Amino acid sequence: VLAGEVLRLPLYVGSNSDLTAFYAEVKVPSDSFSSVSAEAADGVNASLSCNYSGGVLKISMAAAQNFKPESATSPIAYIVLSPKAADAEKAVQLTLTKGTLNGAETVTEPTDTAVTILPNFTLSANVTYYKNGIPVPGVKISAAGREAVTDDKGKTDVKRISRADVTVKAEKNEYSDAIDPHDAALILRNRVGLEELSALQRIAADVNGDGNVDEVDASLILKKTVKLIDTFDAGSWAFNPAYIKTNLRSVQSAVSFTAILIGDVDGSWNIQ
Repeated sequence: VLAGEVLRLPLYVGSNSDLTAFYAEVKVPSDSFSSVSAEAADGVNASLSCNYSGGVLKISMAAAQNFKPESATSPIAYIVLSPKAADAEKAVQLTLTKGTLNGAETVTEPTDTAVTILPNFTLSANVTYYKNGIPVPGVKISAAGREAVTDDKGKTDVKRISRADVTVKAEKNEYSDAIDPHDAALILRNRVGLEELSALQRIAADVNGDGNVDEVDASLILKKTVKLIDTFDAGSWAFNPAYIKTNLRSVQSAVSFTAILIGDVDGSWNIQ
């Protein structure tokens, strides 16, 4: 279970007889949970009281008629736990020390149940465009198997990340009408020494991904503008940096990417 979320542990009874009274005591470490309680399962028509004190949860249930579910796989109640914040995976042991059915003792020796509490980190991300600094929506930010997409402000939160050390990546696949003949002209001017391109402009210009910026890239951009080709070998978008390694235990759990539309050498892209 992730720290800060609610865990409901089912309680089952194996008796073949009718059940009108139930009692249990469960040891629950107080240093691992912010709240500990119990509740009757759906469809169980019985009164329930519980009390958590001194690291022991006491549960008492009673009804005028049999309240044991027909199915052996259906619980009679749930232990409800809210794990405290954790910055690393933590194994916690719960122990059933006492149990009675209709007043008869049924637990002859303690029964253990292991609960693993996982960290629950949130990563904030911000994506802006390389030329004009405007926010870039629709960028997928991924980390440790979790992902989220930036909004119109170029921001998002990746939630429920269960480990601290993560590699964060950004991805966007759609093309844009911002790519036009002027981008090809800038490449040709750079090729003959009439135009200087920044490092990020050169990423945008290298549309075939061969590491060079030349007339081949200019030709491909012109082909794209007249719809002779649909894609570039270098993809649709690049991001600087390509990925970010970070530790989410830090106070500032936030990352920033600069987005570059491949082919948009003059940086004319804007929010559609």
